[in-house]
Amino acid sequence: MTWHLNDDGAFTRHAQQPGFTLMRDLGLEPADLLQHDAHHEAGHAVLALVHGIPVTRVTTIPNHQHAAHVQFAAWSGMWWSFAVTMAAGERAGERWMREVGLATPERLWNAERHCASDRHQIVETAPEPHAVVFGQMDAPDGRQALDYLSLCEAADALLTGFWPHVRTLAAELVEHRELTGRQVADISGLPLPAPPPVTIRRSPRAATGDTR
Repeated sequence: MTWHLNDDGAFTRHAQQPGFTLMRDLGLEPADLLQHDAHHEAGHAVLALVHGIPVTRVTTIPNHQHAAHVQFAAWSGMWWSFAVTMAAGERAGERWMREVGLATPERLWNAERHCASDRHQIVETAPEPHAVVFGQMDAPDGRQALDYLSLCEAADALLTGFWPHVRTLAAELVEHRELTGRQVADISGLPLPAPPPVTIRRSPRAATGDTR
């Protein structure tokens, strides 16, 4: 897999499309965008439960402050589990577009760029001595480089095994638009863990700019 350097310095797996600008709707019809967002959030939610991360709320309803997002309760656990859970939204959205024949180079690049906030949380929470990189050979400050692709590969492997759970949860999100953590657990058939005392919190994604 080749990383592509965008005009603004960001790295993407899908090449930046000449003359093509970022679009929040990814170039999809509203019903298809809702399906994409539902699968993105369902990917986060299902892998969160798989990793024992408590989910409190999932919504596909944007407002003035947040786009579609998952909220997690306070959780203490391994960073790798959190990072793979965060990467799973991006991978689930792309997997759905490919399955239904809506994947184009423009849409795939747009969708990837709109996952900047998820990626930012992964990068910012990486524990020493690791640093998440996007194809660069060297990590900053002499830390140990961990390519983001390894997180994508781990997320893909888990999504393959739990894809029926993701599809089922996404269908309910399309219908109801918002679900509690208990509803997510009941629909997916996965246990909802009780939150222990704190370490990592999930912040909702910003609804503007190039984040999703």
